[in-house]
Amino acid sequence: MDADPLITALVAALVVGVLGACAPAVVRRLPAPAGEPHPDDPPRPSWSELASGRWLAVGCGLAAAAAAALLTLALGAGWWLAWLLPVVPVATWLAVIDARTRLLPRVLVLPATGVVLVVALLEWLVAGHGRTVLVAVLLALAARSVFWVLWRVNASGLGFGDVRLALLLGLPLARLGPGELVLGLWLGFLLVGAAGLGRVVARRDRSLLRSHVPLGPGLIVGALLGALLGGALL
Repeated sequence: MDADPLITALVAALVVGVLGACAPAVVRRLPAPAGEPHPDDPPRPSWSELASGRWLAVGCGLAAAAAAALLTLALGAGWWLAWLLPVVPVATWLAVIDARTRLLPRVLVLPATGVVLVVALLEWLVAGHGRTVLVAVLLALAARSVFWVLWRVNASGLGFGDVRLALLLGLPLARLGPGELVLGLWLGFLLVGAAGLGRVVARRDRSLLRSHVPLGPGLIVGALLGALLGGALL
């Protein structure tokens, strides 16, 4: 393998990993959540309790660094990487936050989405890829609309945070292609369903089917798999 891709991957892993390791500082500064947790959910830890987790910084940093390196090596340098890498540390934080609290704070999701849209605008202006950018944004908005409909009819247990997350994840996936977008988001649902069913079987407790399973971690892992494997599979 050439040195340049390895160097690019190492630099991406270092920068993104450092950002991912900022998880405790980010979590501590989150505003107090609105509303009460679902009655069937476990107790929700406070932000300070979550931020005090022993391995939070190390775990998020390593996960973000590994994802950045894999994406860089698998996809190569290009504008699509500029769409993807800013999402990685934020997605790492969100996966942990949602898994522990069943929340996807909009103060993280919306600014990260704005950053990706700024990158999209820069690609349009600098590289002249107007049609590519427009198609990607429209595809991501279509995916968000599907999530909005599912949330509206309450047919899948989605929260509105998942609708916002669909746009954040959908933008870089759509920049890679419609196949990666569909595969990444579909894999997310599949992973969440498999995890929920596995928990019911392991504990032999059918009442767990009524509990609120956080979709964020599954959607994030599915998006990563869609980005890494979508081109080869499709």
